[in-house]
Amino acid sequence: MARIQATTLHDLPGLARELNLSSLHDKDESTRFTLKSFKALGSAYAVFRLIQQTIASARSGELGTPDQLLSGRYQATVSEITVTCATDGNHGRSVAWGAQTFGCRCVIYVHAVVSEGRTKAIAAFGAEVIRLPGNYDDAVRHAASQAQQHGWTVVSDTCDEDYRDIPIDVTHDYGVMSREVVRQLKNEPSTHVIVQAGVGAFAASVCAVFGFTGV
Repeated sequence: MARIQATTLHDLPGLARELNLSSLHDKDESTRFTLKSFKALGSAYAVFRLIQQTIASARSGELGTPDQLLSGRYQATVSEITVTCATDGNHGRSVAWGAQTFGCRCVIYVHAVVSEGRTKAIAAFGAEVIRLPGNYDDAVRHAASQAQQHGWTVVSDTCDEDYRDIPIDVTHDYGVMSREVVRQLKNEPSTHVIVQAGVGAFAASVCAVFGFTGV
């Protein structure tokens, strides 16, 4: 697994002049690990944290480091873990990549209209991909049911009253990207930050970092 390297923050002076802005920047996530997406920062980290906590529970608080997991030191424990989720594509691909990277099993549920291309992209990271009839919400309910039945763990980026820790891990790791931006701008204040919202975890991470730093 590659170490986290800051992705490029492009300066766009021409477009800034055209829009009558003092400066404009674009954060390029196309080189983020092999997923080429900011999604690699969130769900894959949540998978790592789940595995780390499982190891700690099995070994009296011993926390496995990324290097130890990658070396296979805890493979007997890790191989017993199965992560699962429902997805439209990108989230499931990140979960699958995290599972493949750290050595646990992964089962991903996609609903009826998820494209074959997205399905294959998830399967390319070693996940078992199961297509279901119905819509996304149907797939979410089925994933939760299967997890409860088989003792698997759902890795989702949305919270509810009884499910918070994993989505919080997802959101925390998304913050890596925003903290990179703050450093790359040398703490110069920004007036606007534009992001895609999705279900809200990524947008929340951006708000948390820029709100805390005041830039």
